[in-house]
Amino acid sequence: KSRENHIIVFLHEFRIRYKRKGKAIYGFVEGKEDPSFYRGIIEAKLPSDWKLELWSVGGKDNIFKIHDKLDWRRFNKEQIIFFVDRDLSDILQEKIKNDKNIYITDGYSIENSIVNKDTCARVLIEVCGLHFLSHNDIDVIVSHFCNQLDRFQKLLIPIMSHIISWRKNGIKVNLNAINMKDIFKVCRGFLIKKKYPKRTRHYIQYIYKQCHISKYHKESCEIALLLYKEELYSRYCRGKYLLWFLVEFCLSIYRDYNMLPYVKINKKPKMHLNMSIANAMILVAPRAKCPNSLATFLKETVCNYVSSI
Repeated sequence: KSRENHIIVFLHEFRIRYKRKGKAIYGFVEGKEDPSFYRGIIEAKLPSDWKLELWSVGGKDNIFKIHDKLDWRRFNKEQIIFFVDRDLSDILQEKIKNDKNIYITDGYSIENSIVNKDTCARVLIEVCGLHFLSHNDIDVIVSHFCNQLDRFQKLLIPIMSHIISWRKNGIKVNLNAINMKDIFKVCRGFLIKKKYPKRTRHYIQYIYKQCHISKYHKESCEIALLLYKEELYSRYCRGKYLLWFLVEFCLSIYRDYNMLPYVKINKKPKMHLNMSIANAMILVAPRAKCPNSLATFLKETVCNYVSSI
């Protein structure tokens, strides 16, 4: 019931604010941090006297409900846009609603498109204060980042395969209970797996304990094999875990700057902003490039609408 009321409140506010043929674009996103990424990218497509209004509505079910409740004979699909995470829908063979004004992320979530070598380079230079390094030194660090990121994603295969298995069996879990900092740490840019996460014998035992699941799911082994053999492990890696790794990697370079075996840094970098996983999306997202799929989506919606006005 409360979810229904929640949606009614968003729709009510939207309808009051909506101006047909106005110099405005309206959008609905899932999480409260999503606008950090989408706002800058959409506004870059808008003339300076236009405005963008975004609502974070919490979860893809709410997004689809809002989309269903709008009478599309009255509203313009190029002016009102929706953004959802693909999540595990492909591997779980779940149908995901499709329409010209619904953008579905390429990977698990938008963070999967944000965490890459280009974003890493910008975070190191602009947030961690490594602007004095040569392009070559940045390239060396970033190439090491790619190598460690791949290792991180491979180490997450068992975790993600259990998560997929739980979802297949209709078990609802709070994935925020699985804390990357309990399982891993990053020193000098190297990923280190902790021995006994939160006093458990192994990180699989840890995730079962954290998510309060008692029965072990054997089918996760087949899923893990599939993710590894088909090289799907980066696509089905939870984006928030990837973002954690990017932040920890950059912080470790900043912290251990004078102990890196692959690059020589003599000067202590100055960090002008405090970065942590709590504010990561706000600091990292605006430094990410627009994925090609999103650029195409915005061209066919927002840009079309702007030129029609």
